[in-house]
Parts: sequence; C-alpha cells; structure tokens
Amino acid sequence: MDYAEAKALVFNLLKEDEPLSEELKAFKDSDDEKFSDYLDSMDFLVLDYELLKNFPQYQLREPFTKENTLRDVCNFIAANPPKKPLE
Repeated sequence: MDYAEAKALVFNLLKEDEPLSEELKAFKDSDDEKFSDYLDSMDFLVLDYELLKNFPQYQLREPFTKENTLRDVCNFIAANPPKKPLE
C-alpha cells in the first residue's frame, strides 16, 4: 500500500467519528504538514479504536499517541497494509 492509499484509509476511518467530519473536510486537500499536525490525543483514541475495530491484527502494535504525527500513522499503515477483518 502506498502513502496516498494509507492517507485515504485514515481519512475514511476518522470520518466515522462525527465531530471530526467538518475538520477533516477542511484538511482533505491540505499539505502533509498541516495533515500531520492536525490530530490531538482524542483523535488518536478514535483512530486507534477504528483501526482495531476494522483490522484486529493491529492489536499487535504499540498504540499511537499524541507523540506521533498523522504522517507516522500513514507510514505505519503503508508499511503494514491491513488485511480484511475477520468476518
């Protein structure tokens, strides 16, 4: 999976959380610096929850924290492409 695909996946996961949707629309076409700086700790909780819910194998990794940037998350997902969740 490449970085752009990972970024799109992250957007789709975060879109599930209704309070974030307006902010996400504003950042959808932004440069990566703003994209990276966007997440706060609550967003990372949401992202962790959505990743684990959709891709259970991600339980094996360290949780993301506010010390990470969104770029870190996208790079991780690109390097570890998710498999389909178990039905």
